[in-house]
Amino acid sequence: MPDNSRTVLNRLRCSVGRELKKWRPAQRWASPQPPRIAMTLLCKNEADIIRQHVAYHLPRIEFLIVTDNGSTDGTREMLAAFESERVIILDDPTPFHTQFKRVDRMIRMARDRGADWVINSDADEFWIGDFHAVAQRYRRRWYSRLWVQSFRMRPCCAENAGEADPIARMRWRERAPDGGFRKVFHETARYLKIEQGNHRVAVQGGRKRRLLPDEMRICHYQWRGFAHYLQKCVDHSKAYEGSALPEAWGIHKKRVYNVWKARGEEGVRELYEREVYVPEDRMGELVRDDTVAAALGLANSA
Repeated sequence: MPDNSRTVLNRLRCSVGRELKKWRPAQRWASPQPPRIAMTLLCKNEADIIRQHVAYHLPRIEFLIVTDNGSTDGTREMLAAFESERVIILDDPTPFHTQFKRVDRMIRMARDRGADWVINSDADEFWIGDFHAVAQRYRRRWYSRLWVQSFRMRPCCAENAGEADPIARMRWRERAPDGGFRKVFHETARYLKIEQGNHRVAVQGGRKRRLLPDEMRICHYQWRGFAHYLQKCVDHSKAYEGSALPEAWGIHKKRVYNVWKARGEEGVRELYEREVYVPEDRMGELVRDDTVAAALGLANSA
């Protein structure tokens, strides 16, 4: 073999070796023991759904770390009823919407408490799948980040408007995942930082993969009626005011906020009817999904 070819081959071997060292997990990756999974949760004024969120996820994980961002609607008091060794509650009432800083703190706490993988959730997100089986399957193949697709549960004409519990009421979701809204289920040992919105994380090495919906998916109960839609958009947008955060952050809620300031509730209701609520002639866009309601033992009333 010519000397120059041998040099190129040696360089290639060294390069591959360096990459393998970055990707190759520690012994714990190959451990037969199931991974320990934690969930982080940042919430504010989620009284209509916080009990359901904790009750649904706690049997599926090792522990939950929650940061309450100054709730005034009873959310904090509801969380207190769950507080234990497996439900750690933090209080951070500072007004600015620096979500990534609060979540970063919780991820590092989860890692220090022995979590191998972590899910960073919002109160309106219900994660479906066998978390431990998925983490075990993919960590053996050197994956450190798994992208999970989100499906929006939509307020629609088919729901039981008299039902107060949003999980019991909202049984219909979009057929296709929200293309711009995916979340990440990730390994903790290689974690570096998380971006605003919990949609991306930086890790040191490892592979990434987008999961199929039958492996894991999220049912997203984002807008739980017009009053909730208006209040959330206004509150979130106000939390950005006066901060040094990028203008593009929270842009969708800011659009609703600007309509509210210009045209009041009437203008926001037009937006809600056009973009959120699904009338009878558009029900073909949705598919029924009782997964979360069934897991919580809610009556089939919607």
